[in-house]
Amino acid sequence: MNKAYIMAKCSAIAYLSGKKAKAEYKKLGFTGHKYFNIKGAQCHTVGDKDYLILAFRGTEVKSWSDIKADLNVDSVTAKYSYGKVHKGFEKEVDKLWPEIKDHVITGLKPAGRELIVTGHSLGASMATIAIARFYKLQVSLDALYTYGSPRVGNKSFKKKLRVQHYRYVNNSDDVTKMPFYHWGYRHHGELMYINSKGAVKVGTNKLKRFKDRLKGRLDGLKEKDYFDGLSDHSIDQYIKHLIKL
Repeated sequence: MNKAYIMAKCSAIAYLSGKKAKAEYKKLGFTGHKYFNIKGAQCHTVGDKDYLILAFRGTEVKSWSDIKADLNVDSVTAKYSYGKVHKGFEKEVDKLWPEIKDHVITGLKPAGRELIVTGHSLGASMATIAIARFYKLQVSLDALYTYGSPRVGNKSFKKKLRVQHYRYVNNSDDVTKMPFYHWGYRHHGELMYINSKGAVKVGTNKLKRFKDRLKGRLDGLKEKDYFDGLSDHSIDQYIKHLIKL
């Protein structure tokens, strides 16, 4: 199976905790599970002989910590990476950073593995900040896989972070349009656009995406889905399309 699908599954499992997540990661062939849960911020690590995977949990609508992080849209100078980043996302990573930094570095050294970081929604934003920190520490990195990610940092952050980043966006996913461009935020990574037919397209232009998103909205209305932009944000929708690959 392809990495994009596997990492989407890892991002979905990251919403689970403890033993439930461990069992699901094991079904994918990953072992060595460790769960981090600090002040409302959560992530998991698992691995195989080639990779150590760090998966961040996305937004839980019933979690005040998550909601506060999403709404804290001021930008601040990144503590351990580059440029300026979203204050709320930075603070969520800060909660986990001392523990995950040591665990990841220790987990990579003896095995000679590379690090893959992934996440969905808020988890995608945290994953982007985390990999920027590991990049600055010159940790051995494979790639970053994000799904439905908001914008994370400014132009300087985008320019200086030279990591292979596959940024998946599902058609009308409204979360990927925040925070606004005119606030100084920029997307990082290679856009992997999932069109209204569920096919992944690379290198599409804005006009084609606008037309395709309009089609997706109209298709949603025909099916009485009046919140298509939120429906398209679901990690289950990403998985559904990526399994076709």
